[in-house]
Amino acid sequence: LRWHVPFGHLRQRWGTASSPILYGDSIIQLCDGEDVSFLFALNKYTGAIVWEHTPHTGVPAVMRHTKSTHASATMATDGNYVIAYFGSEGLYAYDMDGELLWKKDLGILDAGYYLVPEAQWGIASSPIIYDGKVVLQVDIQSEAFIAAFDIANGAEIWRTKRNDVPTWGTPNVYLSDYGPQIVVNGYRHIGAYNPDSGSEIWGMRGGGDIPVPTPVFAHGLIFIT
Repeated sequence: LRWHVPFGHLRQRWGTASSPILYGDSIIQLCDGEDVSFLFALNKYTGAIVWEHTPHTGVPAVMRHTKSTHASATMATDGNYVIAYFGSEGLYAYDMDGELLWKKDLGILDAGYYLVPEAQWGIASSPIIYDGKVVLQVDIQSEAFIAAFDIANGAEIWRTKRNDVPTWGTPNVYLSDYGPQIVVNGYRHIGAYNPDSGSEIWGMRGGGDIPVPTPVFAHGLIFIT
């Protein structure tokens, strides 16, 4: 063990949830009033906190399961920009010094299980960065979509409607012989999109109804599970 950051100061500043942590029930939810989202940059050699921010403070727009938070998405960076995504609480871009560059309100994103809508499991699909764009797959209860935003200013470049139920997979970019493809997992729609226009390149169906894994590539093949 080289270093360890306990984050004890968060407990001192914000306290802990009053509800008990319950397990085993898919529809148990927790929303104890105000919620706080944190963003940290750590020195990878020492663990020292270089900078921290609270992108969002307030009552969440959508409830969540006790095992989940609204910060489930993995952050993305290209070495110049840092992208953080908190579902209904927004999409945020920072520079490497922790200065907020832009943020976008994507509205209320309801990712409840389509067969049991009250089972609020939360958003988990993560943003990716490709060719100056932040690409986000938003499979939700209604009006699911995949979209690309300008990484410099957050302007929406394209948005393509997806006919799918809530899913939790992260897109991936496949550099094929015919050009780059944004490949996505899904239930009703597994497929690929053009990163410049958002137009569908190919599609298929027949996967599981709660897809989570990210597509991966090897030996000229696309693997989706």
